[in-house]
Amino acid sequence: MKRYGALLRGINISGKNKVVMAELKKEIESLMFENVKTYLNSGNVIFSSRENIEKITKQIEEMLKKNYDFKIPVFVLEQEKLKDILEHAPIWWGSDDKMIYDNLIFMIPPITFKEVFEDISFKTLSMADGGEGTVQAIVESLNGKYISIACHNALNEEIEASYGLIDNFAIIEMASASGLPLVKEKRIREANTIGTGELIEDALNRGCRQIYLGIGGSATNDGGLGMAHYLGIRFLDKNNKALEPIPANLPFIKKIDSTNLDPRIKETKIIVMCDVSNPLCGKDGASAIYGPQKGATKEDIIFLDQGLLHLVDICLQEGYEDYSLFPGSGAAGGLGFGLMTFLKAHLQSGIETVLDIVDFDNVIKDCDLVISGEGRIDHQSMYGKVPTGVAKRAKKQGIETVCIVGSIGSSVGDIYDFITTIESCVDHCCDIDEALENAKVNVYKAAFRLARSIQLGQKMRF
Repeated sequence: MKRYGALLRGINISGKNKVVMAELKKEIESLMFENVKTYLNSGNVIFSSRENIEKITKQIEEMLKKNYDFKIPVFVLEQEKLKDILEHAPIWWGSDDKMIYDNLIFMIPPITFKEVFEDISFKTLSMADGGEGTVQAIVESLNGKYISIACHNALNEEIEASYGLIDNFAIIEMASASGLPLVKEKRIREANTIGTGELIEDALNRGCRQIYLGIGGSATNDGGLGMAHYLGIRFLDKNNKALEPIPANLPFIKKIDSTNLDPRIKETKIIVMCDVSNPLCGKDGASAIYGPQKGATKEDIIFLDQGLLHLVDICLQEGYEDYSLFPGSGAAGGLGFGLMTFLKAHLQSGIETVLDIVDFDNVIKDCDLVISGEGRIDHQSMYGKVPTGVAKRAKKQGIETVCIVGSIGSSVGDIYDFITTIESCVDHCCDIDEALENAKVNVYKAAFRLARSIQLGQKMRF
């Protein structure tokens, strides 16, 4: 007998679809489910059953229709699946910093559409743009699994990090090991990417010969030294002594010894998901643009930039190709440069890569409408973000895209060239705390308004 959680959509909202929880508990027990418990007043039920999810869902939906005379979609999860989701939530989830949720993407089934349209079916697909949340999105979409390992954060403190494994390829977010939220102090001259190297090696050990690597949210500015060092490359000083792979040692590198680079790297295709176009050095480079948010002072920025320039010179002396001006080489504190230089990795658009991995074009081919979303949509959403990436692909097949978002910026640029309409969740003036507290209800109401608008359009058309 397994433990399940059932979520009833649209219960007890604004006086609609009223269900007394004590009554609901009795009705669920009448279906021969055991150890039934309800939680809050929003239709969340926990119980045990020997039946499968499909049968359980059907039983509850039929009971609701019979006893309450309204159609309530039901979402059922196994206890272990729910635990897995919580254990592998993004590293930033639960942060007290409310602004971190500004780019939170809500991808929900348009459940409320069933309240407006009698005959409708839909598919759901988790989506991300190569940054935080990419592993979760791909693992869920392709029914993969999470791999957790002991490794090190950017300051060499022991942590546990995870990545996704789907068949014979891996999905890694460098931020899960080398991300900024994982360090309590911002010591930019010491922060390194060794942990990212550990994740890559573990994937190699599991037989992966294709690795997708997202490189957003780093705490580092080491040009990929730590990652390369862990995989066997040594950066030597004037005395041929291996240096500790940290930014503070960049000026002292005189030679690069790659003889012990993991031989499996040569037979592995590494695809880097990156949507920033910054070069490695200069006023638009890794140190100048991203250094301050990682704790870099003006003196640190000058030091780090000169150190990375020196690394480029040494690489050229050692016969490596110059990737320092390649768009994205400055991503993640120069990790983009390090991956291309030392591992022969390929940099690609994050959203385009994710869309290809989950076979997006094929999934939507028989759809009439695509619904996407974002925390805040504005002119920046045109550049590698989920809604426009999804909409551009859908448009190629003649399929319209609509969006449900947290808020709409004052300027959205040319976004309506791809997205037909945008519905904001926030329907009145409020602060961010109130918006987040009522997010579930607000998303529900926004979806309902959107469905009604589509219905009106259909009536006017015919």
